[in-house]
Amino acid sequence: MIESMDFFLLDGTRLCGYIDHTLLRADATAGQIETLCAEARENHFGGVCVNGSWLRHARRLLEGTMVRIVAAVGFPLGAMSCGAKCYEAEAAVGEGASEIDFVLNIGRLKQGDDRYVLEEIRDVVKAAAGRPVRSFWKPAC
Repeated sequence: MIESMDFFLLDGTRLCGYIDHTLLRADATAGQIETLCAEARENHFGGVCVNGSWLRHARRLLEGTMVRIVAAVGFPLGAMSCGAKCYEAEAAVGEGASEIDFVLNIGRLKQGDDRYVLEEIRDVVKAAAGRPVRSFWKPAC
């Protein structure tokens, strides 16, 4: 029996393990990816999330650590075809991604096209070849 809610509290180190340190800027440089990975290693973050072109570099920088390499797929709009997202997810797996975060097609979701959305999720999960998949959305400004 749990006698106190303190059981559920996370200390700083455990909390950091749930954080994905992220750099998804189109103009990100190798130096910025190196800083991102060094900060993730030093702060015991759970993962780094980068665009596909930086996956291999991040994997090399974090080799031998517990930091996950997370690939952003379909970023930033999520409006591309499901096939394009699947290709990107497969390529990310090939580049060493340990997890896939993809942007859901918000337009299809908003119009109630549940079949399309469910098929997209299913197909991206299949393309991830057993790696964890999360969906996120980038709201329009």
